[in-house]
Amino acid sequence: MTILKKSVSLNPGESKAVGFAFTPSEAKVHSVLVNGLAGSFIATQVAVGMITLYATGLRTVYWPGGVILEGTPYERYLPPGNYADWYADWYYAETGRYRTNYEDYQDLTTQNDPCTPPEPIDLNNLLIRVNDYSDTEICPATGHKGACRWGPFGPFVVE
Repeated sequence: MTILKKSVSLNPGESKAVGFAFTPSEAKVHSVLVNGLAGSFIATQVAVGMITLYATGLRTVYWPGGVILEGTPYERYLPPGNYADWYADWYYAETGRYRTNYEDYQDLTTQNDPCTPPEPIDLNNLLIRVNDYSDTEICPATGHKGACRWGPFGPFVVE
């Protein structure tokens, strides 16, 4: 059993909110007892997992068709068309940093290509930034052509 103590002095007719920060070691119902008043709270486990992001509505670039990333493991032929040059950054609260899954970033992609975090991530507090590039369209955030960062978006809770 964990016992937390906090003393508060009150004048007659006065009230004060008292709070405790408690990090439970397991997911279960925990009981609270304060001066004969009982209550409880439910601690849940952190939902860690993978999620797939599909970006729509991003700026696009026209590709006349041909091989991209020639001589690399990501070399491939892309037919002519409009593509979004984008990738996502995923926020990992335990390190306080955004991380990118470089396996998802393969130069030109379609807006429907999936993007995933580099490793399982906390799905109860999801923060994402989206980066895109266009040498023809203006970035609303900067007012210039080129790289544009959108976000951060969230925090989201995945249900």
